Amino acid sequence: MSLMMGNEAYAGFERTLAVCEIDEKLIGMAKERFAEYRKKGVIKGSRFEDNSWDTYDEVRNCCLDFSFDKSTFTSNTQDWIGCTAECYSDCLRTYVLMKFGELSLLRLQKVLNSIREMAGLSLEDMVTYGNENTELKKHIVDFLGLIPQSNELRESVMEDLEEAVFRKKLSDSRDLSAFRYFLDFGRHMEEFWDDADDHEKYFYFPVWFWWNLTSILPLRATEYLMTPRDCIITEDDKTYIQIRRTLNKKKGRKHGYKIKEDYKICTYEISLAIAKEIQEYINATADMPATFLDTLLIPDRRGSCGYFSYGQMVLRLRNLCALMMQDE
Repeated sequence: MSLMMGNEAYAGFERTLAVCEIDEKLIGMAKERFAEYRKKGVIKGSRFEDNSWDTYDEVRNCCLDFSFDKSTFTSNTQDWIGCTAECYSDCLRTYVLMKFGELSLLRLQKVLNSIREMAGLSLEDMVTYGNENTELKKHIVDFLGLIPQSNELRESVMEDLEEAVFRKKLSDSRDLSAFRYFLDFGRHMEEFWDDADDHEKYFYFPVWFWWNLTSILPLRATEYLMTPRDCIITEDDKTYIQIRRTLNKKKGRKHGYKIKEDYKICTYEISLAIAKEIQEYINATADMPATFLDTLLIPDRRGSCGYFSYGQMVLRLRNLCALMMQDE
């Protein structure tokens, strides 16, 4: 298999090093990579051997937790997985560091938690392992394949997981909400906005902005939430909005875990109506403290992420849905 464990080549891309198993040399390389990311500020105030690493990508803080019950591992897992708890712990840290740059910190956290959860499972538990996420199962298979000194029991677990991934791909179908629900929400939103007072427009602007912008411009949640404060420009009698777009959708491109490395400013034409609402929101929030990332949307409280977060957006959306559709 190939894992991101090489030197930077060009334009944010990185060479890959084919890895067959995690050995002392690879663990040494992982420790060097740990030091590099700590120097860069992505890993904050932690040591390689710590049970958790605090990480930061200028968008959110993310804790990577490596702890697991070693006595449970020894009694339930060690025989079928074929390594000691200490070996498993070293392999876990090394695998995560091999994925630094390839995955976002939030995705790394999910992968780590899934592999860490396996540390107390018996062979019988693995037969009925309930993780339905295909991508996470693939990471588990990759991780198991890298642990030194394989055995038949571990190989059988890997085969079962790979078969489950294959079956899931065959049965998957994308489930989209009925189109009428989108139409109903749009109608309710328009009616609400026409009657909303100044405070309601300020408070629910993030939802209005999301609905009206993403209906013409498909955006990831973080791209929308990190819209720059000074986002409106006018040129040749046309109005444009500037949006931070992620560069990490390109396959093989490494994550820099810095906004200037992972995002670029893109410009799109928008209607005068949307621009007018944006400007009114900017005016309404002019006296509020700017966010750490100088984003358009201003949170009511200061969170650890430094901008109007996805969690705050979900709460506003739920509140607005309850308010708009209370009679239905």
